[in-house]
Amino acid sequence: MTSLAHVERRPISTLLAAREAWAARQPGPQTGQMLAMASLLEDHHTHTDFLALLEDGELAGILTLVRETPLIGWTAAEQQEPALTITAAITHPDRRGERLARLASPWLSNTAARLPGQLAWVRCAVPDDRLAAHLRTTCGWEQVCWIRSPGLGHTHLLQRRAEPVPRIDRIIATNTELTV
Repeated sequence: MTSLAHVERRPISTLLAAREAWAARQPGPQTGQMLAMASLLEDHHTHTDFLALLEDGELAGILTLVRETPLIGWTAAEQQEPALTITAAITHPDRRGERLARLASPWLSNTAARLPGQLAWVRCAVPDDRLAAHLRTTCGWEQVCWIRSPGLGHTHLLQRRAEPVPRIDRIIATNTELTV
């Protein structure tokens, strides 16, 4: 994992275009995730960390992280719990089947545990039933609830405990510090 600032613009554009083309071929309504991601990247949000998932020097995915729980769907008590939230996650469609979430999930738990402020959770909202099931059954996420979200429809709210993961640095190299 590295800051997206260390990645050239062309691989980012290529990843977004490939993901957009893949999404257009999928059945059902589109969520506009690539447009949202492109907007986030252009706006340079100061409270958002943009991370690149690199494999053998190639951009395999992008994560955007904030240090708060969104208002929609989470209870007032959950919103008060310190959390790191994945606001967007995309992978290159050619990487499907490589189980990048299985690698990123423990890294996120470990990273959240190391950040100041005693974060309790890593959280996300997932509009895809199959992906939510994969995160629950294979990647150690727990489902808090599901909601009907404006623009996303049926959405699973998932969380994973922020906790140290021994030797994760042997599997995933990190050369950036989060700013959130």
